[in-house]
Amino acid sequence: MVRHSDYAELEAKYAALAADNDKAMESLKQADAVVKLAHKKFSALAAENETLKYQEPKLAAMMSCLDAFYADDDVPERAMMAAYSILRKSVG
Repeated sequence: MVRHSDYAELEAKYAALAADNDKAMESLKQADAVVKLAHKKFSALAAENETLKYQEPKLAAMMSCLDAFYADDDVPERAMMAAYSILRKSVG
């Protein structure tokens, strides 16, 4: 059998739990906002990283590579290394 004094105690516990739940929901909303902001920043950094990683060499650098390759035609390995060196310098 439940008495009136038990109801008052249960209502007090309910009020305390509801307040705790509200605090937890607010914390969850703040954490969600932080995660979304971090995701946005990391996505922007990843896109920037991709563009920096795979830069396209300019036409002038490509022509210099061909010139270097054909200038040292007698040793193909050395010619390839010279062309590679020019390309690496052209993209950063």
